[in-house]
Amino acid sequence: MKMITPLKFGLIAGISAIIIQVFIYIITPEKVSTSIWMFIVYLPVLFFMIFGGITYRKECDGQISFGNSLLSVFIVSLLGIVFVNVFTYEILMQIIDPNLFQTIIEHAKEAINELGEKQGLSDEMIQKNIKGVEMLTIKMLRNIAWGISGFFTIFLSLLVALFVKRSEQQIPIKFES
Repeated sequence: MKMITPLKFGLIAGISAIIIQVFIYIITPEKVSTSIWMFIVYLPVLFFMIFGGITYRKECDGQISFGNSLLSVFIVSLLGIVFVNVFTYEILMQIIDPNLFQTIIEHAKEAINELGEKQGLSDEMIQKNIKGVEMLTIKMLRNIAWGISGFFTIFLSLLVALFVKRSEQQIPIKFES
């Protein structure tokens, strides 16, 4: 079983996710590791999981077991996630912009304040939530990101593998008269 194709697509997925992460950093650095922006980074990984899995299935003459399907899309996802997380938390936040973590924390505190006021929370409750954010460390943020990424990798690999395993020959076509 050759895994060159999943490795190739994993590499492309990782590089694509890094490019999107760089664009997000340039546009709105305080949201690099927060909100919906974080999930946008994973879209190319999902795309290349599907596309890479289908390509791998075609290389296997259109027939692939669920195990091989799962392994191929898992490799794509794992490589993509490792690339983007290492880039974000080891290169971007530690080498390129060591102040980025503090920028993210300040933005989160402002967001908590605004949201708390909109929801009519007491000042004590808002301050409690802000203190929770202030207790965050870059290591904690990195671990949260790896946890979310791990869940993403496992869950979506299972779903995509089911889709990739199907071949055109297995899809029943019903004609109604």
